Amino acid sequence: RLARQELAAGARRDLRFGPGHDDRLDIYGPSGPGPQSRPALFFVHGGYWQELSKEDTAFPAPAMVKAGAVYATPDYTLAPRARLSDIVDQVRRAFVWLWRRAADHRIDPERIVVAGSSAGAHLAAMLLATPWRQWGLPAAPIAGAVLFGGWLLVDGLVLSFMHGTAHAYYCLSAAPAVAAMFALGVRRMWECRGTWFGRVGLTALLAGTAGWGWWL
Repeated sequence: RLARQELAAGARRDLRFGPGHDDRLDIYGPSGPGPQSRPALFFVHGGYWQELSKEDTAFPAPAMVKAGAVYATPDYTLAPRARLSDIVDQVRRAFVWLWRRAADHRIDPERIVVAGSSAGAHLAAMLLATPWRQWGLPAAPIAGAVLFGGWLLVDGLVLSFMHGTAHAYYCLSAAPAVAAMFALGVRRMWECRGTWFGRVGLTALLAGTAGWGWWL
């Protein structure tokens, strides 16, 4: 709540990226003069695919905006009202919407980093594994990723109570996402700490670690 109040002047909330009730996105950006093309962080909230919302993930926004970036966070339909595969596609649609409208929000489409915690890290990882040309975007529209506390091998959920609640019997193969996570890991962020990618990535990692993301 404090983050939303602090950035009220530059906030655009409940932007619709689709016709569904939960197809909504919040964007926080600088409200004053400055570059017309900024890096952006697309942050997906956690909550075991069943809890929380974009309102609960506004806390990194002040640090992002202070660093000169735009911060965007989408909602998605929670399980068990949605299958896991549908949630993945919903987050993909949110990213497509943001990428195509990047100029409207002073975002450089070539400098969008995706991030998430826990279930959100899984969903962000699935963005890395997406065949984006099939969605009408360039093959590699994501500049980097910050994934922490993520559920990346979800086939084990088939044998758990989540089988019924998250409809995890649609067993998503996360192998490409795991490979992408290591390719775009913390080591790369540290090596690039003098660049915009390193600064945005490390800031996101620190913000998530300092918040509640570690247990989601």
